[in-house]
Amino acid sequence: MNRKQKTLFAITVGLLGILLIFLLSARFIVITSYRALEKASAKEHLQRVVNVIDNELDSMVSSTGDYATWDDTYRFMQDGNAEFIESNLAEDSLAKLRVNLVAFVRPSGEIVFAKALDRGTAKAVPLPPELGQHLTASSPLLQHRSTESTVKGVLVMNGTPMLVAAKPVLTNAGKGPIRGTLIMGRFIDAAETARLANMTRLHLDISACDQASLNAAPFKGKKPLSLANPFRVRRADDKTLNGFALIGDLYNRPALLAKITLVRQIYQQGVKTLQYFLFCCILISLASIIVCNWGLGKYFGSQREEETERLYAAAVEHAAMGVAILEAGSCRIVRANTGFSVQLGYPPGLLEGTLFREILADDPESFERCIETVLRDGKPNRAELHLTRNDRSLAVMEVHASGTLLDDQQYLCLVLHDMIEQKQSEPA
Repeated sequence: MNRKQKTLFAITVGLLGILLIFLLSARFIVITSYRALEKASAKEHLQRVVNVIDNELDSMVSSTGDYATWDDTYRFMQDGNAEFIESNLAEDSLAKLRVNLVAFVRPSGEIVFAKALDRGTAKAVPLPPELGQHLTASSPLLQHRSTESTVKGVLVMNGTPMLVAAKPVLTNAGKGPIRGTLIMGRFIDAAETARLANMTRLHLDISACDQASLNAAPFKGKKPLSLANPFRVRRADDKTLNGFALIGDLYNRPALLAKITLVRQIYQQGVKTLQYFLFCCILISLASIIVCNWGLGKYFGSQREEETERLYAAAVEHAAMGVAILEAGSCRIVRANTGFSVQLGYPPGLLEGTLFREILADDPESFERCIETVLRDGKPNRAELHLTRNDRSLAVMEVHASGTLLDDQQYLCLVLHDMIEQKQSEPA
């Protein structure tokens, strides 16, 4: 593995490590945030359900108040006349009020009249057996401290939660003394649950609940479902979410459990956002690796070129043969290696800047023809030249000339061999 590959591998591993840490952090932050939003949204839906139930109770309080604050009702609580029952408490009349139960009760708990109704058939049915225990003198339903008193809430009868409203029986003018209590109740059965679900536009299920049923797994946790903590949101799976709302009865005991089932749109949007983010991070990482690979290639390529140039320059500088670089026009020596200086007996670097013609010992015509051929044909040429050494002695050189272009400027490269030394070194 070369330096480029090692560097690229280190950069890739570093990028992948940073990407992994970044993605894990992003997943924790994004998913946690979207789950919090999902939970908050679910609690808002649960609050809507509770608000709708409160509105239904308020509507029942209004209907109950209309009947309770009435002279006819006030007289009925005293004499229990049958005419009032026939005129106002027939099954059809009660069905229009959407109630399952109506009861007129004196302050002592004595029932003047009570009727239960199946709203589906609009027929009378037996009274709930649990009704009597809620109509004692100490019952919250019968406790009215003033003529403005209102009692409303939830009771469980026949295993089904019932919305109940109670108002004191008064005259048309709303005056007392209070002669008793009018109670109206409505079961939250399947039909009523469907109506509430349609109103809230939620998948809603309502059932009776007691303290024992709250011990089930869905209601346990760090903050178990209770009247103090009436909302709980729990994941069913990756696509659905369950929300629970607990409502207490008139005795402050668990009585009604509302369950909603929601599609996890917020969470799924968070997952999609994270997936898009992951895809973008991978693309950016791949692009970064490609750019790094290209940059490293350029960097190490230029380093190799520089090293090659240095090696080549060192080889030329210390070569035994003479090498000189000349400007093509003036034939001024731009660079000369040590071997050339030694051949002519000059200190290194002294010949640079000198016109080549100044060291020619004879007519420069032969040299000029040689370089003219090189410049015209673009091919290397050779010639035999006589040069003057520093000590004024004669040097016979075989010159190999070639042209080169650098930064749009023409140069001549001369490679010189001392023919006298060459002949002396040849075996006899």
